[in-house]
Amino acid sequence: MKTIPKERRYGHLWAFMLLSVLSITALARNEATVPPVNATTISYSSGWQCNAGYKRLDDTCHEIDLPENAYLSGSRYGSGWQCHRGYQETQNACTKIVIPPNAYLSSAGSRWQCERGFEKFSDYCGAIVIPPNGYMSESRGGFACHRGFRKQGDSCVQIVLPNNAFLTGRDYGNGYECERGYLLVGNACEVIVIPKNAFLTDSRGGSSSWECVRGYLKRGEKCQFVAVPANGFLSDSSLDGWECNRGYTEASNSCIKVNIPEKAHLDYSGTNWECNRPYSKQGETCG
Repeated sequence: MKTIPKERRYGHLWAFMLLSVLSITALARNEATVPPVNATTISYSSGWQCNAGYKRLDDTCHEIDLPENAYLSGSRYGSGWQCHRGYQETQNACTKIVIPPNAYLSSAGSRWQCERGFEKFSDYCGAIVIPPNGYMSESRGGFACHRGFRKQGDSCVQIVLPNNAFLTGRDYGNGYECERGYLLVGNACEVIVIPKNAFLTDSRGGSSSWECVRGYLKRGEKCQFVAVPANGFLSDSSLDGWECNRGYTEASNSCIKVNIPEKAHLDYSGTNWECNRPYSKQGETCG
């Protein structure tokens, strides 16, 4: 009798096992794609979905219990239904929305809103009382005040405008601001003191409200003249207000010429020197 080699026997066994696993998997997949009652196979995938009017629960489709005055939403999430316009969901039922006098059903159809001139309270619409010097608006409280008046509670009080001030038209704050060049101190607008050789920038007050003209530096509450030495120029980036020209360096409030030795040149700053390559600095020379 011919003996089959051990390797071939194991190979046949592995092939049989693999074929069995694939057959079982294919069978299970085929069974999973079979839709339950009241369901339909999804054409673009291997799954299924419940028919209209049914909702999936585990691997079955249960009929949706549709309450009165409701319609199927077609959504697979939630209850699967929504109330008709003019009704609202209350404990799995659709109850009619009670619209009080001076109100109307909103465009969404799920709540009510008050007519113009009325304010919504818990379950009714109360008339908005317009105080003297006020008018109806969409702002908070349902009214706004005329120019020259500001809202204070349910009233419109007159704004007492100090000299050198103007109305802002805002409900918050004093309702006014000081004119340019004046600063609010208490309830008055006081003039901002600007030193000689300075100009107004804003109305914040103090030294922050003015700056010195070019050629002067701010020193406390005054503008100090910038004395530019020979071979220098005015500079806004310098604390002293001036810098030396290229080829000069600062020394004792003056600009002295940079002494460049042989085999050297001015560096990138223009106020010092460095040796040409391949020379190196050796004291005040390049060697």
